[in-house]
Order: sequence, then structure tokens, then C-alpha cells
Amino acid sequence: LAEHAATRLLERAAAAPLGLIPTTLDEAQCSQCLPGELRIIVDQLHNLPLLTGSAEPARRAVALAHARWVAANLMRPDGSVFQQAFVDRTTGTLVRAGNFQGLDDASVWARGQAWAISGLARAARDLEDPQLLSAAVRAADWWLANTTSGALPRFDFSAAPDAPRDSSAQAI
Repeated sequence: LAEHAATRLLERAAAAPLGLIPTTLDEAQCSQCLPGELRIIVDQLHNLPLLTGSAEPARRAVALAHARWVAANLMRPDGSVFQQAFVDRTTGTLVRAGNFQGLDDASVWARGQAWAISGLARAARDLEDPQLLSAAVRAADWWLANTTSGALPRFDFSAAPDAPRDSSAQAI
């Protein structure tokens, strides 16, 4: 099953610009996509061990390129992250970024921030990449600066104090 999943990731990367791994290549299956777009989500970092664990340099290269793109395009300068980005299906140009499950596109969805921290840290370790490690540390530093010690984070860091809490984000 893991080999089948890795092959599917590679097929997506081979058919997408810049070798990115979109959530789907089928426009009809991407309800958030506008015509001509592909969707990249921060959660996908957790699929990369299917490629980083390979002895094949080409598989590891796809994982590295994808993780570096996520760090460069889904991470804001302050270390917070967007959940998703949309790229032009032909050129790979970043069209827009935002949050599907967060409060709004300018906010920080707690689970997305957690996915970035753990996904970038694991990719950094697996690929021995200092650039990814630096991104993981920036994401973790942002989390620590914006969460209350001992409390579950709100589902979105911009949500009101009485907003629902996200134990999954804390666990990640």
C-alpha cells in the first residue's frame, strides 16, 4: 500500500508544474479550485515520508522540492502559515493562498500551523536539509509566541477567546 501511495504522489508530481504534489489533478475533484488551478495544502507534508524513505534519489528530490516550495510559499515572513495555496495548472505560478478550515484567509488555522511544524521538521530530518529545519523552527517559534502555555489552542489563532479549541492541533 505504501508503494502504491508513493507511486500516486509521483504521478501527481510528474503531471504538475514545478513537480509539486497537488491534492488532485482532476479539476472536478477540487471544489476550492478555480478553473486552471491546482491546490497544494500544508497537510501534504505528512505524505512525504513515502518518498523520503526511499533509496531512490529521484523520489527524495520530489519530496525535497515539494517541502521547500511549501516552506517558501505557504509560510509567511513571521513564521505563520497558510493552509492552502493555488497554483496555475500550466505554469506553477502562485495564484493565491489562504485557509479553507480557518477563520479566514488572513488568519492562522491552528491545525495547519501544527502540520507545518511537524511536517517540515520531519522532512528536514529525513532529507538532512538545514533550510527545512530553519522553516520548521520559524513555524514552531510562531506557535510558541502565539499560544497560551498549558491551554489548548483555539481552532484558529485569530478566533475569539471563546472559540472552539483544537486538541488535534495540540497533539500534532
